[in-house]
Amino acid sequence: MGNETLKSYNKRMLCGDFKNHLIGHGIDIGCGNDLLQVPQGHVDPWDQDSGDAQFLNKIPNNFYDFVYSSHCLEHLSDISVALEHWIRVLKPGGSLYITVPDYTLYEKLQYPSRFNPQHLHTFSLSIFRQQTLRINHWHITSDVVPLLDSLGISIDTTRLEDHGFNYNLGPEVDQTSNSRALAQICIIGKKSLKYPLQMQSHITQPTSPYHNCIGLLIENGIGDVLTSFCTLPWLRKAYPQEQFHVLISTPDPNRRAGMRNIAESHPDITAVHDVTTSNAAHEYSGLHIINISPWHFLNPYSREFFSKLSYFIDPHDHQVATKHLQYCGRPLIVIQPFSSNPLVNWSAERWQQLVWLLSTSFSVVLVGGSKEAIIDGVNTDVRGQLTVRETIAVALQATAVVTARSFLSIATMDASIPTLVMTPPSRLHELEYAYPPSYFSTGSARLVDTESSAQQVRDLLQHCISKSSQSHQPLPVPGGNE
Repeated sequence: MGNETLKSYNKRMLCGDFKNHLIGHGIDIGCGNDLLQVPQGHVDPWDQDSGDAQFLNKIPNNFYDFVYSSHCLEHLSDISVALEHWIRVLKPGGSLYITVPDYTLYEKLQYPSRFNPQHLHTFSLSIFRQQTLRINHWHITSDVVPLLDSLGISIDTTRLEDHGFNYNLGPEVDQTSNSRALAQICIIGKKSLKYPLQMQSHITQPTSPYHNCIGLLIENGIGDVLTSFCTLPWLRKAYPQEQFHVLISTPDPNRRAGMRNIAESHPDITAVHDVTTSNAAHEYSGLHIINISPWHFLNPYSREFFSKLSYFIDPHDHQVATKHLQYCGRPLIVIQPFSSNPLVNWSAERWQQLVWLLSTSFSVVLVGGSKEAIIDGVNTDVRGQLTVRETIAVALQATAVVTARSFLSIATMDASIPTLVMTPPSRLHELEYAYPPSYFSTGSARLVDTESSAQQVRDLLQHCISKSSQSHQPLPVPGGNE
């Protein structure tokens, strides 16, 4: 974005905003080199060298006729605190005038932002917070307006400003950077005459022990821990000074233990906490929380930040894996047969058929949680005996892997091990888009329709092994010369 205030000048004039709101003595918060110009009155600049825009230190209460801010609010860690202080310095009857980027037009429904990684929040007139699974997404009517109302602001206008925006251009184009296109939301309100907000202006920083900390809220499973770690290189660029905490929210104690097992192994993670979704924001007040939903970050804008996952596995994990595999021949097929998601589950009969097809030519090892069903013909069954990291260490020694779980597929694909992922038909396209394209470019990894037969899965496995860049032995054809 560039010079959004200047680009919006004619729009403000046509709407009568310079007569009704932007008049008298005002302040432009986050102005940069694009200070607001008004026909009647004057404007004080407030930018990074002025101090923290959340607190507006040394500005007295009830001081300005209007408070204006263009594309600044999304950069601040605590929006509630910022708005409290912005309203604090506003005179009763004065206007609060804010513009923020639109989540659809500018952010392209992506978070983190492709065009500006410093955006900590997103805003929309149409996309609700629960649709994004992020508490740092703000629906204007449901989230922003009630907050402003509680702070004594009566809303005059909320509107989408898309002047000059070309809806025919693709999501890879930032139309605001080199044109006069707008892709923003405008929020205008007046401070109540009856209930002027009284706050102290000398507060310099929050007292929370989690100031300058980022919380990765992970609600689902182990795969989401791994996918969140794939974004840590990006997050470290966006937040170079902050500490990272993982907030685990799941009622399943076994799953929680597995998530901890992985999370605590990452060198960039300062601490791991058990929370419920409802108390996370309250219990860890001051922590900037990012909700990591399934595949949320696995989009074309963040795929380039995938990092190798093998460093999670320490020598002890490899020793445990080697001990369990010491009596297994090679080549080795690792199968993780069942998932807690019923949509991706094969029946026990189909898993049994697959094992029988493979066992004549391969050592077959079963990994995963508890033994949901007995499967005959395997060389080793270590279900329920290994930690998550130990399970990955076993899979890293395999010729190929068949799994119904996301976390193991992420680890083995990242290690270039031929991998089949059981996937319901309804999600095939979605997950093909979600995984990094490099995982499928060699043909050694495939998403497998859960309606496939055991023979079809075996044939796909043969294809993946033959396409693998590693020196795996090909899968023999049943009945052929062995």
